[in-house]
Amino acid sequence: MMTADEDSNSAITTSPWWHVLQHHPGRDLVTLAQEQHLYYGRNRIQLHWLDQLCLRLSLQAYLHRRPLAIVYPVPICHLAALVAAELLIYDFAERHQSTLFHRSRPSFMLISSRTEIREHYLNIRVDKEPLAATFPLARIRNDGEPAGIVAPGIEARYPPRLYHLPRPFLIEKPWPTGIKAIIVDHTDDTFIDQVSRIHELAAHRKISCIIHICNNPFAPYLQDLAEAGVPVWAWSHSELEAEALQSSPGAAAGPGHPFEISARQLNNIASGIRHQLVLCHHPRLENAASRLWDDLGTIQRTDPWRSDSGVRRAIQAAYGVFYTMLQLLVPLPVYEEEASRFWGLRPIDRRIADLEAFTPLLRTEAPEIENIYWPSLLLDLKDMRLALLEGNPKYDTLVQQIREQRQQSGQSGCLAVVCPNQASLRMVQLCLRARERLPLERPDKAQAEAPIRLLTYKDLSTLSSADILLFPGQFSYGRRQYALTAAAPDIRYLAYRDEAERIEQQLLSLHQTLGRLASEEAHQRAWEALVSGGASQVQAASRQRHPPIVIEFARREGSRQTRRKVAALSGFSDLSIWTPFSTLEYDQQNEGDPGTDDRDSDHPPVSSAVFPQQPSEKSLVPAFRVNFQDGFCYATRESRLMVFLSATEQIDERVVEGLRAGDLVLFVDGQQRRTLYEAILERVKRHPKMGATYLLVRYWQESVRAGFLQAQLTYEELLKELQQRGSHMQSVAGVRCWITGQVLGPSDPEDIYRIGYIFEDNALIQEYRNIDSALRRIRSLHRALARQLNRVIIQAGVRGTHSDAAEECIDQELNLYVDDFRDSVTIHRVVSVSQRELLVPPALTQRFFKEGTVLTW
Repeated sequence: MMTADEDSNSAITTSPWWHVLQHHPGRDLVTLAQEQHLYYGRNRIQLHWLDQLCLRLSLQAYLHRRPLAIVYPVPICHLAALVAAELLIYDFAERHQSTLFHRSRPSFMLISSRTEIREHYLNIRVDKEPLAATFPLARIRNDGEPAGIVAPGIEARYPPRLYHLPRPFLIEKPWPTGIKAIIVDHTDDTFIDQVSRIHELAAHRKISCIIHICNNPFAPYLQDLAEAGVPVWAWSHSELEAEALQSSPGAAAGPGHPFEISARQLNNIASGIRHQLVLCHHPRLENAASRLWDDLGTIQRTDPWRSDSGVRRAIQAAYGVFYTMLQLLVPLPVYEEEASRFWGLRPIDRRIADLEAFTPLLRTEAPEIENIYWPSLLLDLKDMRLALLEGNPKYDTLVQQIREQRQQSGQSGCLAVVCPNQASLRMVQLCLRARERLPLERPDKAQAEAPIRLLTYKDLSTLSSADILLFPGQFSYGRRQYALTAAAPDIRYLAYRDEAERIEQQLLSLHQTLGRLASEEAHQRAWEALVSGGASQVQAASRQRHPPIVIEFARREGSRQTRRKVAALSGFSDLSIWTPFSTLEYDQQNEGDPGTDDRDSDHPPVSSAVFPQQPSEKSLVPAFRVNFQDGFCYATRESRLMVFLSATEQIDERVVEGLRAGDLVLFVDGQQRRTLYEAILERVKRHPKMGATYLLVRYWQESVRAGFLQAQLTYEELLKELQQRGSHMQSVAGVRCWITGQVLGPSDPEDIYRIGYIFEDNALIQEYRNIDSALRRIRSLHRALARQLNRVIIQAGVRGTHSDAAEECIDQELNLYVDDFRDSVTIHRVVSVSQRELLVPPALTQRFFKEGTVLTW
């Protein structure tokens, strides 16, 4: 638990930069809120002091035409819409009396992939007047002029002043003229790869004020921005602690608007976050893992590793297999059998066999590795796999933790289990529901037992409240900021003994680094860089030495629990100490962490054409090459491609041998495996008004699949069971489509009830009407989207866009427009299909590749 020092907290509130920010003059958003003129709908907005200071900083950046990066200290951040409103109101107050204002009307651009950000802006009111009535909002579009978005019931009277850019590819499209500042929302990491490009395009248009807002203090682009001279202002939990203690947030009412900071989070910060290491014992696996850890660390310091060669990729692949087994949360047979069938993950034994194919390459390019380390690595990986076949202590401990939590907390407690990715989450979900009969979280309020919430690292940024947060073990370099979440007062880590030591080192390093980023000295430097002549406005801040951070760790070994305090040493440790390959360079090159991608099969097998040996036949499948006017794809004989029929505006599924020249093949996000249903669910799952709808739909999809696997029925047997209970279902294909997800769900709500009865799923039985309502909501969005997209495609000659149709709104409540999905859905005209089948990796099938793409395997 982090200790608070009253003197260091009071020093923050008396520092020179704080004084200037708090007393900054001007008619702006903060002033309106202080005078109680600012509303969200009918609820008055009371800005937290943290928001006030962030808005003051953003205003300083705009006034002095400087870029700025703000790091928010809580996972959920809705600051971007407030910053846009702040700049608009201040600019209006300064210019509205001037004739120059009416001529130039400067505007602003908000870059964010979250469509709910529009709703936040549209619902901000000054007294009774929507802000968007005076400063209209518009969407940057794929082609043509931006499309206006008006506040409900308000007629637009002025040209747009705020432009929303929702997708990365739109950055390259023409920008509106007159933009004076850009606000970039990084809270979901969509635009992290476009930071430098945004600055290049802004510099070309002479836009100097670019404000970045994120909640990851360790994001790689922040270091790049700092090196380029951009002031970076980071907050830490310690700066919230005094405020939280004084305001007693535990008694606060629920949020009345999305800009409130969670009272639960402030209360957790004030009382301190407890870190508990739950040790999992497996001597055989731990010994092999410890040897691997040491060998991988030694290899990383060799010359072949530093060179850009096949050796580097071989060692990285070995680490990926090691990492996957180290944090595996389900029994290994589940991973290797069920996961490979339903989620496309390659089995561990297959991945180890692929690694053995690297031996000839290592013998040629790195004999010191091949002779000393490589045979040992392979043996230890095999030993880890055999150990996991005997049993997975992390899974057993996970189940034990869940049962203990249910017994201790009854109906009031909530345990959130963080899975590395979506595939891992679904495997854990299947095991807990089918093997352990444990209840998972349901969206209804009346819970018969304590809920268990499963979420991924990506979903963690939306979590505002839980009693216990349980991680499967180690953090990666790219995700280490999640150790700072204040969503729960108790954070636990399932860890082997060697892993536990590294977790302690990682947490100490995290807090040390964040303390340096958010220190008073760092704030003073950022203020002086942000404000021209800042030294004349504020006195030099007194350099105070903060006491070393102390974190209390609790360790549990069975029923025995010990506690110890670990004091941070002087200086700042290297964050890469965490694991040999958890470095900034590794995460950037691999676009994430090894072994934690949603689908390992999205990447070619490790036996690539880069290496001299012939790839194994086991890793390739026969497929036809389909050539389009602008690219190509590979499709197996069993693949079914979505063909768009322009005459009837319908989609027809065809096998590859049924394709003809001139056919129009539809891809969603460049894939045939991805449907419009998935694209819609992905866009709306974080929207507050769609939360229950999303949970219900996902619960149905995962429950019917898990129940089918557990019951070990055939599709014909399941159909017969339904018919015996009064179902009107007639075809096996319809039932199969429910299981595979090709069809969202049954049209008859009673079939949901019947499925719950067959699979003994009480949640389906109790919630079948609500699930049916949620399915109908998503279906209506799907039909509206498909119908309007079809019209856009036809009217625009397939490849273009049609301005009138593209402006149509799919759902007014969610602010979803056709343009929000135009980049997801693409149509490609078939030119030819190869006569012979080629051997290709399964991961490359049913995916669209642009013309000129070179693929090697």
